[in-house]
Amino acid sequence: MDVPIFAVLESNAPEEVMWMLQNGVEDFITPPLKPVDILPRLWRTLERTRPDDPLTQAWKAKLGLQQFVGESQAFLAAIKIIPLIARSDANVLITGETGTGKELCARAVHYLSGRSSQPFVPLNCGAIPLELVENELFGHQRGAFTGASGTQPGLIHEATGGTLFLDEIDSMPLFAQVKLLRFLQDREYRPLGAAKMLHADVRVVAATNADVEEDGKAGRLR
Repeated sequence: MDVPIFAVLESNAPEEVMWMLQNGVEDFITPPLKPVDILPRLWRTLERTRPDDPLTQAWKAKLGLQQFVGESQAFLAAIKIIPLIARSDANVLITGETGTGKELCARAVHYLSGRSSQPFVPLNCGAIPLELVENELFGHQRGAFTGASGTQPGLIHEATGGTLFLDEIDSMPLFAQVKLLRFLQDREYRPLGAAKMLHADVRVVAATNADVEEDGKAGRLR
């Protein structure tokens, strides 16, 4: 009997889970089923088992783009280039009005890339208090500020090997933009209170609904 490499279980009863794992199932998930949970695990399973199989590549392309629904020529042209962008390792800036699917694009770029088996870490820059953005991104060392009783890695460290998605990048304060720009150039950063620079292999995908040219000229966006 053929056993699937990925299974959906009605429950996580120990005996059922053990049987699955002993008989070749690579991963499993239990209801309720959410695309945000299922897709990353399917990609990791495919990467581990048949990374170079043409069928695997076809499934990844289908899964990565299945959430995009539209018929306009501009929409179809934009969707068509997502796999091409994903195959490069360049940082990406996605622009568009609120509700047009910028995060869906970012996730597709990640999951169709060679980083798909590694973390996709999202941060909404507009939802973080200004004074905490730097700490959220870069982390801190023990004693870096009052109340820092231990070391805390930032989201850059968490996204190592994968993709860091910065939504509403125009909301990031300028002092944090300056440090992020250095990271984009050198892949190096310094946690708050740290004595040495750290290196991280992270692809950055940013998104904004702002006019980036206008914000750039006005000095609001680096």
